[in-house]
Amino acid sequence: MSGVNPTGCVTRCVCQDVLFAEVLHLHNQGIDIKTIQSRTRFGTGCGTCVPYIELALQTGKAVLPVLSPAEDQRLRAAADARFRAENQNRSRC
Repeated sequence: MSGVNPTGCVTRCVCQDVLFAEVLHLHNQGIDIKTIQSRTRFGTGCGTCVPYIELALQTGKAVLPVLSPAEDQRLRAAADARFRAENQNRSRC
């Protein structure tokens, strides 16, 4: 199974077979990203999908282009920041 569809776009977490559309749907329902990851297990295999999930959250798009190494690195850093921020918000009373 490949995460790249015939048009050359990336649409899913390959390891867990989770569509980015599913992640967006859950996030749009107000579910935080850490809970979505716990439910779907995206990003718990090879981790290649993590920057794509971040791009999906930033753009609202579930069909994404293949990332360059520079974009991959930038989006991984943004995803790490998002996870940290959401974890801090969850731990507050």
